[in-house]
Parts: sequence; C-alpha cells; structure tokens
Amino acid sequence: MLFQKNSTNPNELNGYVIYSPTKENPSWQVNVMKGRQLSQCGFVQFQYSQKIQQPTRSKHLSVNKVQQHLQKYIVDIERKHLQNLKWQTVL
Repeated sequence: MLFQKNSTNPNELNGYVIYSPTKENPSWQVNVMKGRQLSQCGFVQFQYSQKIQQPTRSKHLSVNKVQQHLQKYIVDIERKHLQNLKWQTVL
C-alpha cells in the first residue's frame, strides 16, 4: 500500500492510496481524495476509487514500477480533476 497526503492548508486533506493486489483481491485499487472543513457542514470529502485489473504484462514489473505508472496515469489526472472542483455551501 502506498499512501501520500499533500496539503499546504491545515484544514484541507489532499491525498491518495494505492493498494497492491492480494489473494483475496487480485486487482490494484487507487483511491484519490480531497477534503476540507466547512464552517456550516463539518468535514466534507470527495473521494474517487478505481480498481484496475492486473494485466499479464504488469506481473513482470516491480511493484514500484506499477505504482509509478498508476500515479502518473490515474492519480495525477484525478487529483487535477478534484482540484478544479469548487467548494460551495448551499443554504
């Protein structure tokens, strides 16, 4: 499992988790999240999860190489999408 939390704002969470395949779950799983404390709502979080079947070719790659690939082609793209979402409170 690879976890990274990035945020310059102490009231905000930006991060991701990459889960490696197991016997029970043979897929890779990527979770990307963004959260913030909102004054009238409490803590609100957007989370995106995706399962990726392990292709035959990737079985020959190291775990580190697969994680780098997932970070580049899934995590980075989804984080950009979540960063563009605006926080708004509807009263």
